[in-house]
Amino acid sequence: MKEPPNRHYLLALWYRPGTTIRELAAVGRGHAAACVVAALLGGFLSLRLRFGTGGEPAWLLLYFPAGLAGGMAGLFFLALLVRNFGRWFGGQAELRTVRTALGLGLLPWTLLSGLLLAALYSGVDAAAATALLPVFFAVFLYGYVLLLLTTMAALGLGAIRATLTLAISSVVAFFIIATAVRLFIR
Repeated sequence: MKEPPNRHYLLALWYRPGTTIRELAAVGRGHAAACVVAALLGGFLSLRLRFGTGGEPAWLLLYFPAGLAGGMAGLFFLALLVRNFGRWFGGQAELRTVRTALGLGLLPWTLLSGLLLAALYSGVDAAAATALLPVFFAVFLYGYVLLLLTTMAALGLGAIRATLTLAISSVVAFFIIATAVRLFIR
């Protein structure tokens, strides 16, 4: 197996997402980093849930590992949906490549979630947090663009078809997860 032309793919992903994903898919790298990014996003979101509910700090030891597992499960489930629905629009990709693209596409949102969580736990006042809203919005928007570009590169689709694939996959995932939660939590 040949070495990838760019050894620092986590940095190159920010300014050349499509090319970076295609290079990683060609050599079969980046999957572990994508799984770590998705797991961390799940962990950060679970801690945010704990912060929002005002639970005991002792539960922190349960929230974070559950969030890590949920982030990994979410990546695997969403990648399966994206690959399958992407086939409707002519996309062809291996499941591992789609997982790599989606996981690395979540990198800006993972960093944003980590920064927001750090701000919440450090006790930043509301005025300081409000002043950073344009920066957070820009990172959030760029996160979507990066996710779209990595999905386009992985599936080999255009922008509209990749957007439809992500939208359909997200809606189906939401309804499946909501139904499962409703069935098990009464």
